[in-house]
Amino acid sequence: MIRLGAGDAILRLDPDLGGRIASLTVDGHDLIVPAASAPAGDPLGWGCYPLVPFAGRIRGGRLAFEGSVHDLPLRDGRHALHGTVDTAEWDVLEVGDATALLGCDLGASWPFAGRVEHRIDLSADGLRLELDMCAHEDMPAQIGWHPWFPRPAQVRADFTAWLPRDEDGMPTTSPVPDVPPLDDGVDDCFVAPAGPVRVETAGLVVTLTSDCSHWVVYTGADHGVCVEPQSGPPNESENAPHVVRSGGNLRRWFTMEWESASCDD
Repeated sequence: MIRLGAGDAILRLDPDLGGRIASLTVDGHDLIVPAASAPAGDPLGWGCYPLVPFAGRIRGGRLAFEGSVHDLPLRDGRHALHGTVDTAEWDVLEVGDATALLGCDLGASWPFAGRVEHRIDLSADGLRLELDMCAHEDMPAQIGWHPWFPRPAQVRADFTAWLPRDEDGMPTTSPVPDVPPLDDGVDDCFVAPAGPVRVETAGLVVTLTSDCSHWVVYTGADHGVCVEPQSGPPNESENAPHVVRSGGNLRRWFTMEWESASCDD
């Protein structure tokens, strides 16, 4: 486990389990759900882990690309889910007092060769994450993050559109401007926030920003909520895949900045 610290913020990284943020505490309060607070034996239900080289679900685990069809592992029994590196062992490339750089190959379950690096920079009042995925051959690709924020939590955002789900839980392709409230039971993909995306948790207001185009909000669990920036919507490869050519890169960043809830106006 790698420990980073800045002011009252302490972050622990687990390079042996997806290079994930295993915990993030601010003044002793959990800002990210730790393993001990998640359902036992569920590696997807805690921490903050990279989603690479796809985010969310791929329908039936069937990945069609340039005339070939590839079968991916079905992690929820029906669909491929959350990429291939979230439980992989990552290489530790750099470590400082408040910064780290990890790297990982995309793995044998992904039919295309490539590698990803994840830079983590912690400060006393914020966190900046950067993913850089390099394709060693042409491939469809997405990247993003899956942070779990502990309950009680409230998500506040002014998204301008959302993508309703079909019968398989996949987002449809036409954005709808009539956005549903972000209350319990949401598991949807949203686009174009008109302002900051915020999560109130642990007595803090956490402001989330990213250059990702899509955000998945999940409030269906008792122990935490998820607000996931992604470079494209779930199941993007089926509809309009983003293709990264051999030697090319896909890069995105994600920041969290926190302040006391009493300071939020």
